[in-house]
Amino acid sequence: MGARAIRPPLLLRPEFTSQVSQILALCHAHKQPIAPQGGMTGLVSAAAPLEGEIALSFERMKSVIEVDPVTATMTVEAGVELQTIQEQADAHSLLFPLDLGARGSCTIGGNLSTNAGGNRVIRYGMTRDLVIGVEAVLADGTVIDCLRKLRKNNTGYDLKQLFIGSEGTLGVITRAVLKLSAKPSSQSVALCGVRSFSDVPRLLMHMQSELGANLSAFEVIWNNAYRLIDEKVTHITVPLATGYAFYVLIESMGNNPDTDGEQLVSSLGSASDAGLVAEAIIADSDVKIANLWAVRDWAAEVMGIGFMHAYDVSLDIADMGYFGD
Repeated sequence: MGARAIRPPLLLRPEFTSQVSQILALCHAHKQPIAPQGGMTGLVSAAAPLEGEIALSFERMKSVIEVDPVTATMTVEAGVELQTIQEQADAHSLLFPLDLGARGSCTIGGNLSTNAGGNRVIRYGMTRDLVIGVEAVLADGTVIDCLRKLRKNNTGYDLKQLFIGSEGTLGVITRAVLKLSAKPSSQSVALCGVRSFSDVPRLLMHMQSELGANLSAFEVIWNNAYRLIDEKVTHITVPLATGYAFYVLIESMGNNPDTDGEQLVSSLGSASDAGLVAEAIIADSDVKIANLWAVRDWAAEVMGIGFMHAYDVSLDIADMGYFGD
C-alpha cells in the first residue's frame, strides 16, 4: 500500500531447510538482520524489509510432503499456499478448517508465525489448535525438529507452540505437520440482515444454542462495508437490501445432510420470531454458498478502494459496537 517501500539489498530463495540453516547461521555470525517473507498478505508490514534487511522468501519451499489419512495429518513446507492445503485435504475427503480471504496467496508458514484466526475460529480454533508439529530454524542456524504426527503426546515441552505466533522472533518455521478433520457432509450458509449491534451477540448465542457444534462460522459485516461492495464491486451482487445496520453470515457444517439444512432454517425462524433477524437468505446450492462467502471475502478487500490504512485487531464483543460506530 506504499507505506513501506524499502528495496532489500538481497533476496534469498532457499529450497531446503538445510539452506535456511546455512543462511541464518551466516547472517547471525555477521549480525545481518533478515525479513522472512511468505505470501505477503499480512496487514502489519511484517514481511516488508527495513533499511539494510535481507529478504528471505519461502516461495521455493512449497511441497506437500505427505497426506496421511490414517492419522488425519498433512506434512507441508512453509511456502505452501493455504488454498493448496485445503484442496489436498479435500481430495482425501478431509478438511483443513483454517480459512482466510487471502487463501490463494497466503502461505502456511505465515499463517503459523502469526497464529492466524480466519473464518472458522468459532468451531475449530486458531491456527495453533490445528498444528501437531513443526520444524524451525533458530537464528544461529540450529534446526529444531518437532515433526511428530502423534496427537497424544505428553513428552516434555511443547516447543512448537513457542514458534507459532512468534512472528519469526524465536525462529523461522520451515515445515509443519497439520491436523486435519473429517470432512463434513453438509454445508448450509445464510446471510442475515440485523437492525442493531445489540442483536448481534444475542443472535450468536442463539445460533450456538440451536446449532451446537455444527456452527462453523459467524461473520459480521458492517453496513458501510456492505454498501461499498454493492457500489464498487461490479461482479458481486449483494443478496439483501443495503438498509440494515449489520449483515451476519452464518455457516453450519455437519454430517446429516437430511436434517442439517432444516435445522438452520428452523434456527433462523426462531431468531426471526425473537426479533434478532430482520431478513435472511439461505444458500441452497454450492454456487449460492460461494456467492455468499464472496460477499464476506470482499468486505475485507473492498476497503482497498481509495486511500486505506489497514489493521487487524481483536476486541471483546462488548466493545465492538462502540468502535464500529
